[in-house]
Amino acid sequence: MQDELFSIGVLSKVSKISVDTIRYYDSIGLLTPAYVCSESKYRYYNESQAEILAKILEWKSYGCSLSEIKILVNDPISTDSILRRRYLILREEFVRIQNVLNKLEQKINSEVQNEKKNFVD
Repeated sequence: MQDELFSIGVLSKVSKISVDTIRYYDSIGLLTPAYVCSESKYRYYNESQAEILAKILEWKSYGCSLSEIKILVNDPISTDSILRRRYLILREEFVRIQNVLNKLEQKINSEVQNEKKNFVD
């Protein structure tokens, strides 16, 4: 039984990624088509390649660079260390943002208190 193939257009539509982006991923070795029509040069992908594209999107949502994603795609053993490093970076960013939000909240509360004090006086 042969795998069902998806055109690059279908893959683009389903993933909401432009055809140009998918072609770029192909050009840098992230996503290789299962079949390229020799006449039209149109690209077709199988289900496992669609799953790889889904993983690429997930890793991008974590903030992974394309070079990190290339390692993740080609060397699954590295996945744990790369994702742990990404987690630590995101955690640090979360703490930094939380600190900024806390300071902003304090500033707003202080301003509100000043407004109430000035209104009462």
